[in-house]
Amino acid sequence: MRLQSSDAHEVRVPPTVVIAAGSTLARFAIEAVDDAVYDATKTVSILAEADNLAPAQAQITVRDSNPRLTAYLTRVAFAEDAGNQDATLVLKLSRAYSLPLFIRVGASGGRLVVSGSVFIPAGTTLVSVPIGVLDNERINASGNDAIEVDPPFAGAGNPLVLPVQIFEDYGPLMLTVSNTQLSERGPRTARATITRQGSLLQALVVTLQFTDRQCKD
Repeated sequence: MRLQSSDAHEVRVPPTVVIAAGSTLARFAIEAVDDAVYDATKTVSILAEADNLAPAQAQITVRDSNPRLTAYLTRVAFAEDAGNQDATLVLKLSRAYSLPLFIRVGASGGRLVVSGSVFIPAGTTLVSVPIGVLDNERINASGNDAIEVDPPFAGAGNPLVLPVQIFEDYGPLMLTVSNTQLSERGPRTARATITRQGSLLQALVVTLQFTDRQCKD
């Protein structure tokens, strides 16, 4: 008797089975295949055929059992000058998997430093990945970047997106004057110095204001 599965990627059966003379039945094994693809629940038909006999058919329901992946960050906001390993990305499987998994991890925005792929060994449910921030030595507005984690199995949905807020690393301005006591008769002038912190690669325009409108710059 010939046997056939309608989806050999989900269910395997032997190609043939023999019903012995004097017997009315034969038993054979039906095996669900762990295909490492998230494909939800599927119904598979098993077809049995023999010459000069009408075919017989039965259906098997295969439930997907691949583990689900979750991800979170130990910090979701930090300064641009924080350097490497300022935060940690934690990847967690809902259960241990029998095979090692490679998961792509990327970043959008251009300021986060992440590993291109993460290896989760077989039998492991948790792995931590250091996340750094790149100081581009420029004064730009604080904003949001994001970590993107691909699902470990094909067809398991969209990537996980974890927003990260990055603050610019330039510090406050400091204003000092050489003489804090001036007189209309003299001395009438003093030298002021403005100091900035952080990026030195861009010019910085500083606006000056006076509390006494009779003063001149």
